[in-house]
Amino acid sequence: MDFNKLFHADETKVGALLPEMDRLLHKLMAKFVPLRLLRGQTDLREVKFDLRENQHDDANVAIGMAARTFMEEEDFGPAQQAKFICEVHRFYTAVLQKMVQHFPFGDAVLEDLAILDISRHTDYTYSPGMY
Repeated sequence: MDFNKLFHADETKVGALLPEMDRLLHKLMAKFVPLRLLRGQTDLREVKFDLRENQHDDANVAIGMAARTFMEEEDFGPAQQAKFICEVHRFYTAVLQKMVQHFPFGDAVLEDLAILDISRHTDYTYSPGMY
């Protein structure tokens, strides 16, 4: 389910918050960080996504087909394209930095509230709930 729409449902979804935050973080990182750096990471916040050498090259950063087509059809020069792609890298980096700083990743209460996520009910023991 889309992160923005997750909490518009009638039922309680707070138990799904942490895994959905992780999924959103992974989704955004994958747009400009090579998957080889994301595989096997237990905590994506430890990925040094702000280092340019840990980001996709300009040809592989996700900007959307419409943007790439527009740049080609409008004869953007190499300098203009490079400047645009540089700003895309800066945008993704800024968004992820804000997420890492302000989202409640690793919050103990939210981790315990995961038992409220009915779809994952069998994945948890009841010790957090008893706590």
